[in-house]
Amino acid sequence: MNRQDRKAMFLRYAPGLVMLIAVYLLLTVIRDVRDNFAVEIWADLGFKGQPAILTTAEIPVALLTLAGISTLMIVRNNFRALKANLLISGVSVLILGASTFAFRHGALGPVVWMIVSGIGLFVPYILFNGILFDRLLAAFRERGNVGFLMYTADAFGYLGSTGVLLWRNFGAGSLPWLDFFTSLCYAGSVAMLALIALAWQYFLKKHR
Repeated sequence: MNRQDRKAMFLRYAPGLVMLIAVYLLLTVIRDVRDNFAVEIWADLGFKGQPAILTTAEIPVALLTLAGISTLMIVRNNFRALKANLLISGVSVLILGASTFAFRHGALGPVVWMIVSGIGLFVPYILFNGILFDRLLAAFRERGNVGFLMYTADAFGYLGSTGVLLWRNFGAGSLPWLDFFTSLCYAGSVAMLALIALAWQYFLKKHR
């Protein structure tokens, strides 16, 4: 697609794309905090000086996430696959928020919480990294690839991540990383669930 094609395509689906990009922005912010400050978060959880816990918790997240996402390959119809992507993303962010709530109220231990919340975070993050946008373009028979949409989503995602980290370091520097991360999970999961539901309705109506 040339410049005019990209602009025209974006405007055709602007409301839905803006909502999806907002979801990706929130996913990027939460993922960056979880990844970049994992040592500090684990220390707040009582695992200071135990680097092996990083591997212990992340291997199940990686394996279960990839196993779940790979099942989408069997869906041949692109619009059904798009709906499946949105449904799985919605359920995943619900798991992210619910598991954080359960952890904060003593129903989940820290290791189980990090694994379950990691799955709830990384499943939609990986889906948004090309798979969802690819199915979206195919469902509406748009020519081109996901490069433009991913560049746009990444730009806003990392802009948002940088802004939140600047606020954390200069505006709320005394807030423990665990409290900061759980607050992001709470607020982010609610906002993402609403945005995904609205995007679902928008693209369903658009497709009809």
